[in-house]
Amino acid sequence: MNDIRQLSLEIETKMLNEVAEFIFARACENIVAVDAEELRRLANVNATKRTKYPEGPPTDTGMLMKSGHIERTTDAIIIKWDAPYSAIVEFGRGPGPVPYDVILRWVERKLKVKDAERVAYAIKTSIEKKGFNPKPFLRAAINAAVSKYGKAL
Repeated sequence: MNDIRQLSLEIETKMLNEVAEFIFARACENIVAVDAEELRRLANVNATKRTKYPEGPPTDTGMLMKSGHIERTTDAIIIKWDAPYSAIVEFGRGPGPVPYDVILRWVERKLKVKDAERVAYAIKTSIEKKGFNPKPFLRAAINAAVSKYGKAL
């Protein structure tokens, strides 16, 4: 009887690991897709250089992507992102103050436009008035896992 329980536990653990890896990989793909979409929306400029990503690189600093990892404990498998802004990307944020210098540095790095100050001010003002829409990279990955693995979850 003990062998059956052990086999069942091994199968469950293998399945959970597979699902966790699927969710993590899909969330990473979603981060790149969300960032490229946001760049096209905000920049609305044509790149003069031809690169793999004509609209610019798919991530800014890569901090969000690099901060993702899977933690395995005896009781759980935890998929998490430690970047300080990961929750804002996933869930969005309401209207309110935004530090101009952070937005300006992002615009200079990411958009590389001549009038970075004006663009940064416009983005800052928009976020302060409207907030920031959620870009659910993790929840979308979990939904994809539910569709793929169904009742096994």
